[in-house]
Amino acid sequence: NCYLNDGVSCTSNVQCLSQYCATNGKCASTNLLARAACIDNIQCLSNSCSSGFCSAINLLVGESCLINSECRSNLCSLGICSMPTMPRATDIEIEGNYAYLSGDSEGDFNKKDTVAVFDIFNPISSIQTGAIKNNLFAYEFDTQTNIESKGNFIFRMNPGTGNFIVIDATDKNNPYIVSSKAVVEFPFPSSTYSGRFSIKGNYAYILTYNPSTGGGVIVIDILNPALPREASRNYISGMFSRTPYLIETEGNYAYLFGDAGSNRLAVVDISNPAALTLVGYVELPGVELSNLLSPPTDISIVGNYAYVLYYGDSISNGALLIFDISNKANPSYVGKVNGIGGYGMEKKGNFLYIKSQKGNLLEIDLTNPRIPIQSRSFSATFGGGIGIENNGNYIYMSKMGNPPINPIEIINII
Repeated sequence: NCYLNDGVSCTSNVQCLSQYCATNGKCASTNLLARAACIDNIQCLSNSCSSGFCSAINLLVGESCLINSECRSNLCSLGICSMPTMPRATDIEIEGNYAYLSGDSEGDFNKKDTVAVFDIFNPISSIQTGAIKNNLFAYEFDTQTNIESKGNFIFRMNPGTGNFIVIDATDKNNPYIVSSKAVVEFPFPSSTYSGRFSIKGNYAYILTYNPSTGGGVIVIDILNPALPREASRNYISGMFSRTPYLIETEGNYAYLFGDAGSNRLAVVDISNPAALTLVGYVELPGVELSNLLSPPTDISIVGNYAYVLYYGDSISNGALLIFDISNKANPSYVGKVNGIGGYGMEKKGNFLYIKSQKGNLLEIDLTNPRIPIQSRSFSATFGGGIGIENNGNYIYMSKMGNPPINPIEIINII
């Protein structure tokens, strides 16, 4: 048998010595290294042929590059893989001595296209170590989507596409995307999707919506974060006319809260991730909806009580709603505390810490869980964002603004 050399006209792969007949009708080499001349993606080990040359992949910060996609950070600046800077953030997660943030990158405000890693070993001076900028995250209307983490992995939703995105941050200087999975059928804005989800053990519980079945929860198995797989889809019949706004997992239960016609707290048994079951629910009395003109922003479970935070607006100062969940099959509405509105909240012992819409950090004493009392207020400059976490003696908050110098605000609460 005679095989054709590279550059000779061909009609099929079997004719070529390389066993590849390119799209230009000529035999061509395969298994090419970065920067080798190419015609098709399949010729390159990186599976990427750009502008006639094989691209590199997974280049680290500081290495030479030609295009953004060659870099783990997805930013090639002046021929060097660079770290995108994050001047403001919407949410924050703490893992040991590191904080993971989602938000904007320098020069692209309001795109929400960046996830960053910060070293917080010294609370007085947090330092950005790495970041990744990618349109997989980007959605300019995204102000409510949370970020979650488990060990060295970061999880994020894109409410515009319905994709569940996994980032490997083992190398804190060079985080990179290992998976992007389409999970939500009707993403924002068709269902006013909030983008909220919760991580519990080896599962992610993602809020979803289907016009024929209503709101519910998609369960994703993240035992292998690089290969997430769907475990179940659970539409809670009659509970939510659209995507629930909030979800929190605690023990064997998930707590879902809706709004705009579905103002109820639902308790869902998640002990079997393959088939979630509704345990009980409570409707929010219509009279209590007065002055709650904005969607709820956060939910927190403390002992036998669930607390739901409303932000408020120019008419309302928001409120903190209280639910008794000691009887999971029959939860009850206790009442609300007006004037305590905010972007997000975090529990620590018998206290809630709230990012107040007025721009300060509120400490709420839950010694009597049915009658929360504001015990302290701390001056702050966070300017927005839902993110708030506690770590030791400190509260960490994501910062918005136009823009701040650092996207993390840290307050000593001792």
